[in-house]
Amino acid sequence: MGDDHKLSSPVAQRLRANGFVPLPRWWVTPAELEIISRITKHHLPVVLKIKDEVRMEQELARYQDSYQEWGYHD
Repeated sequence: MGDDHKLSSPVAQRLRANGFVPLPRWWVTPAELEIISRITKHHLPVVLKIKDEVRMEQELARYQDSYQEWGYHD
């Protein structure tokens, strides 16, 4: 899961920039949970895409940093 839950993580920042907000720990009835679950599952493909994009950007940045550390330059 990584640090996606942290409020200032790059993933959290990107999700917020795309109009998403995290849900706090609320107490609900089972029927309400079903409704909330359906809503969040509806957004899951977009959320996962955003998470993957941020992780790929981070990996690329790490790769570029190590590439430069080894003295390779364009």
